[in-house]
Amino acid sequence: MTNIVEDTPSLNIVCMVAPYNPIPNMFIPHKYRNIIPKDPLYTADGAYIIPGSKEWFTYMYNLHINLPPPLTKAQRRALLRLENECIENIRIIKEDAILQGTSCNHVNSRKHLAFTLTRISEHVHYEMTDYTNEYLVSEDEKIKSDIYKKMSNFTTLMIDASKERISDSKRVCRRTNILPPGATSDTSNNAKELELRPKK
Repeated sequence: MTNIVEDTPSLNIVCMVAPYNPIPNMFIPHKYRNIIPKDPLYTADGAYIIPGSKEWFTYMYNLHINLPPPLTKAQRRALLRLENECIENIRIIKEDAILQGTSCNHVNSRKHLAFTLTRISEHVHYEMTDYTNEYLVSEDEKIKSDIYKKMSNFTTLMIDASKERISDSKRVCRRTNILPPGATSDTSNNAKELELRPKK
């Protein structure tokens, strides 16, 4: 440590310390050169391990023997394939989010809700088409009245069932957590802005 006294009205002592160099100025075996930690090393008792000391070489030896074995070509290819698949999945989720008009966190629940609403709409359409065809074909007023009652009851039933089914769908989305990995369940400010959808 060097003390430097500068010419100023008051004495300012500036402490100068050489920057930490993790690589000792000596011969180091090749197997240790790529695994030297950049931060200072300490023992379990908190004592500083001087680079190049016996304790330092012991630490490096233990670090070297505990290294995982190098990956084989097949493992590297599999890892690369998984990374590429993950990147592709993220890209698809982002595209779906733009298409659905929501954020990446809520795209799956939005798709599930759209699927549920579509199924309900199709069911109502097919049932009401059958009732309407029966109503138009029939000449008898009593049969028409019965068909009309069936249509009214079906409409009331479907409205109640649809509300229940939509709330069940939302509950399922929350419970099963079909959000992408790492996504939070709350709505972020970005999602609130995206979900305004002024053109829809």
